[in-house]
Amino acid sequence: MKKYEQFNEKELMESAKIEATYYRALILCEQSNYKDAMQLLREAAAFNYPMSIYTIGVLYENGYGVRKNYKLAADYYQQAAKLGAVRAIHNLATFYRKGHGIKQDLTEAVVLYKKAMALGEIELAPYNLGTMYFKGIGVRENTEKALELYKISADTGTAVAKFALGVLYYSNGMPDIGKPLIKEAAEIGNQHAILWSAVEEYFNNGDQSLIEVLKEMINSEEVPTETYVWLGAVYQNGIGVKVDIQKARQYYLKAIKLEKLVGSIEDPRAYKMLAKQFSGEKGVFKKNKEREDFYLWLASTYENSKLKRLLAKTKI
Repeated sequence: MKKYEQFNEKELMESAKIEATYYRALILCEQSNYKDAMQLLREAAAFNYPMSIYTIGVLYENGYGVRKNYKLAADYYQQAAKLGAVRAIHNLATFYRKGHGIKQDLTEAVVLYKKAMALGEIELAPYNLGTMYFKGIGVRENTEKALELYKISADTGTAVAKFALGVLYYSNGMPDIGKPLIKEAAEIGNQHAILWSAVEEYFNNGDQSLIEVLKEMINSEEVPTETYVWLGAVYQNGIGVKVDIQKARQYYLKAIKLEKLVGSIEDPRAYKMLAKQFSGEKGVFKKNKEREDFYLWLASTYENSKLKRLLAKTKI
């Protein structure tokens, strides 16, 4: 496949028009006019313009103006990645990690995240790769490496990385560092941080706004997996709603399924809540010591003496 930059002189005379077409498409996307945007994107993509091909992938991934289709999104990301589009390389890595539209391949995800970083993607790629190291997904668990990567990402202002570091500091007895990071992430709009703060307010002050936050989260494009845990707790305990154990069980099972697929829970308190459900002490599931210990172990990966020592050495 010929790269955009490899066209001959005559073709390059059209490059300005191609690029202008792409940027007109972006403006239309900002105006939510995805139908006309897609037409322009396809025009630019016909000339192998990488960012246009990448953007078509984004539309299919998110269902903007088209039916959401991970398979097509993955195909476009692969095409754009071959042409050197760094964002496409990053998104393709995430698809391999989650198994979206393509067979899950954690090793390939790691390779692509590293490639994206080498090509200058230091916002999300370090965070996502860091999470794989932190949880031992596709690589040998390496907390020190994970923190190093989180910091690279957080230093660019990336909300999700600020949140990740904030939770770790908070959970390890350094709330003076952790809470401001979580607050910053929430102000930027990170869903995990917004939910974390609402849960914290409920536990500390009985703030019922948690219910409204959960309602907003469940209708968002990217639902944090913890949302299902806390919805389970809400229906289990009748927090602002009528007690409904069956519904609570369904929400907990949804969280368990998602966590098993992509390791997506970002709050140790949520792991503890899941552990409680298998403890036999007012849990919604039959007592299961192995399951209980597993979720308690996952929670412990966020708060332990080794992590506390490493955090103390990390300058924020």
